[in-house]
Amino acid sequence: MQPGSPITFLGILQKIGDFFVYVKNVIILGTVYAPSGGTSDYASSFAHLFSWIATILTLLFIAFVIWAVYIRIRVYEVDEILDGAYKGHFIKPETVVQHVNPRWQQIEAHFASTNPNDWRAAIIDADAMLEELITKLGYTGDTFGEKLTQIKPNDFPTIQSAWEAHKMRNVIAHEGTAFNLTERQKEITRRYFEAVFRDMGVI
Repeated sequence: MQPGSPITFLGILQKIGDFFVYVKNVIILGTVYAPSGGTSDYASSFAHLFSWIATILTLLFIAFVIWAVYIRIRVYEVDEILDGAYKGHFIKPETVVQHVNPRWQQIEAHFASTNPNDWRAAIIDADAMLEELITKLGYTGDTFGEKLTQIKPNDFPTIQSAWEAHKMRNVIAHEGTAFNLTERQKEITRRYFEAVFRDMGVI
């Protein structure tokens, strides 16, 4: 169809047919030439369209990169604010300082022995050490047991452990070597004394 010529039904069909032939040439033959020869108008139209699409995609990509960088900066700023608020709200736990008590270390050495007589000596010595500490706290009585009865559980959270350890000391003191002190009993008693001494802050 020539420019300025009237549009007819046959002319429209020719245009449609020309388009499909052009598409076939592009897909199968890899050419952009029209069926009648020369470069098709469709080629220039598509080239112009692709140019616009490429420009739009490039602008969208640049906008996405800018948006991603902005979001990352904002996330970092929020993390800094929240981290500072968290640290300011909660108190850091103090470092636990363990006391080195030479007397308890010697008692522990006896507990670690393979000789049951050393275990008995360790229990008796640990009980004496505990009584001295209880006496320094102001509790009085003719015996250690009487001093323990004056202690209120609210004032001494490990009072039950002290009682259990003291009971084992009494058994050993009364029966001596006749009492068969097992390794399990020894270890349980050691843990009782250790719990009390740690609660009192002496080890």
